[in-house]
Amino acid sequence: MQVKDPQLTRDIAQGRPIKLNLGSGGGAGERDGFYGVDIRDAPGVSVVCDLERGLPLPDACVEMIYSSHFFEHVRDLTSLMRECQRLLQKGGRMDITVPHFSCPHFYSDPTHVRFFGLHTMNYFAAPGGHKGSPAPRYEPDIRFIVDRVSIELMPRSLLERLTTPFLQDWINRDYAALDRYERRFCWLAPAYTVRYELTVDK
Repeated sequence: MQVKDPQLTRDIAQGRPIKLNLGSGGGAGERDGFYGVDIRDAPGVSVVCDLERGLPLPDACVEMIYSSHFFEHVRDLTSLMRECQRLLQKGGRMDITVPHFSCPHFYSDPTHVRFFGLHTMNYFAAPGGHKGSPAPRYEPDIRFIVDRVSIELMPRSLLERLTTPFLQDWINRDYAALDRYERRFCWLAPAYTVRYELTVDK
């Protein structure tokens, strides 16, 4: 691990909770108030680190983890979720956006190694912390509360661009509607992304 931003070291030493942007990539991936973490040394990356091997920062030093279009590149999602839980302080939050499994572009990218759907994070939910039906708890030591899940559609034609905002609002109105969309309609109107908003259960 290489810490490029000395302010991060100072914040941790002084006990100030930090915010991390995992897989930030630099450039367009930068996010105000967040320390970027990426395997590549790029502008805006505060920590150069292979997240597949963990992030050697102190326990409970993070108040917020954000990630956009990174988790689909991670082979060992379970280990990453466990590491995020370790890093987050009590009440710490995660905001993760990834391609939905119905996104046509998902299959084209050879660096994408896993699928994500509406219920994926239920597998990492604490008892009672899931949305919809509970999923098997293969890793009972990992405990998150699934606060919200939302789907962004993928309009292409002019007609789709005009109708998508209304359809998207209808799909995201509650979890039952999201489940109905994913089971019956996602191949007719493919999604672009699925977003998970989580709170660590400590």
